[in-house]
Amino acid sequence: MGFRLFTWNWVVVFGKQIASLITSCLQRGIEKKVSSTSSQDRKLPIAVHSFTADCGEEMCVMVVVVIVVVVVVVVVVVAVVVVVVVVVVVVVVVVVVVVVVVVVVVVVVIV
Repeated sequence: MGFRLFTWNWVVVFGKQIASLITSCLQRGIEKKVSSTSSQDRKLPIAVHSFTADCGEEMCVMVVVVIVVVVVVVVVVVAVVVVVVVVVVVVVVVVVVVVVVVVVVVVVVIV
């Protein structure tokens, strides 16, 4: 439970940071586009202009790092859930087998 809360909080923190970075890049791009008088700049979509002109490679690297971290965290959480489910299923099967064996032994001894 604690691990799951920790990883979820970690994903939320990184998500907020990347959202803030994207918002600031888009805002700078919009401000630049509004103040720009170049006809070539006006042909570019706002998002393309802002990411390439204002944020450049830093933004790309940050987005890739955050995506990789989120994917790794999701894979780890899914793996932990799968392991827990497998362990629970194995325990249930063992308990059922033990109960069946005990019932068979009791029936054989009584008969």
